[in-house]
Amino acid sequence: MFVSSGGNVWPGEIERGLCGHPAVAEAAVIPVPDDRRGGVGHALVEPRAGHCIEGGSLAQWCRARLAGYMVPRGFTVLEECPRTASGKVREPALKDRLGSGLQ
Repeated sequence: MFVSSGGNVWPGEIERGLCGHPAVAEAAVIPVPDDRRGGVGHALVEPRAGHCIEGGSLAQWCRARLAGYMVPRGFTVLEECPRTASGKVREPALKDRLGSGLQ
């Protein structure tokens, strides 16, 4: 969970919304600092085989299905999300891929 504009945001809820998109196979949402809102989400998505994803279409998808404060401010498309041996997405590895600007 992270706080954005004074409200609690659960990344899992955003991830479920993103995974409803027909081109998204996997999604992970990571909090990033924001001077105005405290924190915002950044989504890392893995496309389904044979699909192409653009951040603009994902933002529109989210705006139609999620509250405004839950829509990720940024999107990164990854060929494949890094996973643990049990198949879970490795959040620290995702943060490493995006750089040190993340919380």
